[in-house]
Parts: sequence; C-alpha cells; structure tokens
Amino acid sequence: MLRRHLAAVLVGVLYNSDRKSLQMARAETHRLVGAVTTCLGTHPLDKAGQCGVCKSSECALRSDLRLALMPFDGVGEEHILDVVGIERKK
Repeated sequence: MLRRHLAAVLVGVLYNSDRKSLQMARAETHRLVGAVTTCLGTHPLDKAGQCGVCKSSECALRSDLRLALMPFDGVGEEHILDVVGIERKK
C-alpha cells in the first residue's frame, strides 16, 4: 500500500507543474512519515536489535518498508503507472 501511495505521489509530481508538485509534496510528506512511523511502532526492536514481532534480526516489516522507500531509479514510467493503476493516455 505504501509503495502504491509513493508511486501515486511520484506520478503527481511528474505530470504537474513545479508549483503543483511542491504543494503535493508538502501535503503528503507528513502523511508518509506518519504511516511509516505507525508501521514501525508495531514492530519494536529489543535491546539486541531483534524485532519483537518477527523474533528475528531481519524484520519482515522493516524489509518491506526499506524496499517500498527505495528510489524509483531505473524504473520505467510504464511500471510506475502500472503500480498506481493509471492507464497511460494515448
């Protein structure tokens, strides 16, 4: 879900004016930070760095978040539109 939201924001930034893109970034940043913080709060780490839920040093949620927050470098526009569920205008 987070990756889909990030892709939607990216599409909004790519297809809007600089002013509109800036407004979108300002409006969405606090939501994204809040969502990530909430997610991480559900999988707290103990003193040894192990996830209290996954019972492992490799937390599944943290891995998913790390992948979701990776830059879209090298990912084509078609794939981004696909993730968001937007049909490309012909």
